[in-house]
Amino acid sequence: RYGNVRKTDAALVMEIVTGMITRICVSLPAACTAVDEDAALHLLQLFEQMNGAVGVLQQPDITTAWQQTLQIIASGKNTSAVIAGYSTRLLADHKLMEGEALVTKFYYAMSTATAPAIAAAWLEGFLKGSGTILLIDNNLWDVVNQWVEQLEEEIFMQVLPLLRRTFSNFSKPERRKLGEKVKHGGSTGTTKQVVAGIDETRANKGIAIVMQLMGYKTN
Repeated sequence: RYGNVRKTDAALVMEIVTGMITRICVSLPAACTAVDEDAALHLLQLFEQMNGAVGVLQQPDITTAWQQTLQIIASGKNTSAVIAGYSTRLLADHKLMEGEALVTKFYYAMSTATAPAIAAAWLEGFLKGSGTILLIDNNLWDVVNQWVEQLEEEIFMQVLPLLRRTFSNFSKPERRKLGEKVKHGGSTGTTKQVVAGIDETRANKGIAIVMQLMGYKTN
């Protein structure tokens, strides 16, 4: 990108890089199917590095090819859940999936028709590295909140380790703000509103569960 003292032909290097990325984009969707958890998590790290490299290159053709690959992977029925979730997050970061379309995709991935373990893995991928999006997008927050509420206790305990791993990777300020959002009924504002008809005893139990997700100990 910046050249060197040997005055290497940058155009020649870019031709090689373009060829490599083209092959990656062609073969990657298939490589993201039928993989176990360890392989999926390893791929996740490579995805992050690849996305960063594409951002550094700032080549329109390469960026377009990468974004098209992300769309194929995110929509693939047999794609590893954690990778599909992360691909969706990258599309959202690129502003290629937002608003109602993003909420619909999120709701489908977290619906009751999806096995809890798969939904939890998808959520881990989508929230990789940052939970800020849950703080600023109340629609996505509501989807996650409703999904957790409908889990039976036995199922919840099965997916809890994966959920805790997801939330434990957030920064302390993010976890604190998410905890505040739970306490305020989904709002980060300072005013707490109580809606008539709510069973406060059940609501308090829900707060304890969310605190468990974030790795905090509760009494």
